Amino acid sequence: MAGKTTATADINLTENESLVNINFAMNAEAIIALSMSSDKKPGILAGNPYPNPANDFLNIRLNVPSSKTAEIEIIDMQGRVIHTDKTLLQNNNLLQVETGNLSKGIYMLRINIAGYQPVIRRFAK
Repeated sequence: MAGKTTATADINLTENESLVNINFAMNAEAIIALSMSSDKKPGILAGNPYPNPANDFLNIRLNVPSSKTAEIEIIDMQGRVIHTDKTLLQNNNLLQVETGNLSKGIYMLRINIAGYQPVIRRFAK
């Protein structure tokens, strides 16, 4: 840009950092980094959903304490959340999601549990 001062910023992300938020302030002279934070929530060990393609129900095993509540979202390929539900995980940590009302297609299953990174898995109906 003619007559404008520009600067280059290098941002390095590693496998150990799950999420990095960088806030910027912009003025006519430069971009100034204001703050940077890191979200270091533990991950959830989760299997692949089955059966895939799904019939009336989709199952997925999670490795979290059984006293946790799971928030479940089914998202279509256009990014629309088409189903939400909450359930208390049982002793075997098997989560069962009703999928009988879905049309044939590809979907994303997002599982949110407080204090953990979300689990996202793709499945077909």
